[in-house]
Amino acid sequence: MDRGSQRVWFYRGLYVLAALALIFARLLPLGGSQFLASPDILFVLTLAWVSRRPDHVPIPLIAAVTLFTDFLFMRPPGLWSAIMIVACEFMRSRAGRAAGLPFLVEWMFAAAAVAGAAALERLVMLAAGLPVPGIGDFTGFVAATSLAYPIAVAIIWAVFGVRRTAAETSYGGDFR
Repeated sequence: MDRGSQRVWFYRGLYVLAALALIFARLLPLGGSQFLASPDILFVLTLAWVSRRPDHVPIPLIAAVTLFTDFLFMRPPGLWSAIMIVACEFMRSRAGRAAGLPFLVEWMFAAAAVAGAAALERLVMLAAGLPVPGIGDFTGFVAATSLAYPIAVAIIWAVFGVRRTAAETSYGGDFR
């Protein structure tokens, strides 16, 4: 195995470990606020990782991690996994083109992916006759998760060392 593929597998393993740590933290009975919506940190971490290094998080890896969370958090199996894959592919398709744009544009793409994913999940659950959260919870989730995106980008940049490839960093800036 050459050095480049070892590096890719290292970052794939790092993504899985980060996902497991976030899942474990979510399972802890910390007693969060009843008034604030909690963001889906795993979702924005995955979006940020995909937008920076798409080769580190392939579709089967995202599917396996999110399907595991579907079962663990007792969500409809496969629904959030499929929606998250669609959102990640949206970000992956824009990764090369958005590399030269300011971070604010990338953040808006991520916010659109979050809003679209949450709306699609809500529509599918309504069509299936499943109970859905109220519109306040929906907008709170979208806002909190969208606002968490820059934090996820900072974490994968500063803690995990995930940076864009040299060909994609022509714009400059910190979170590239």
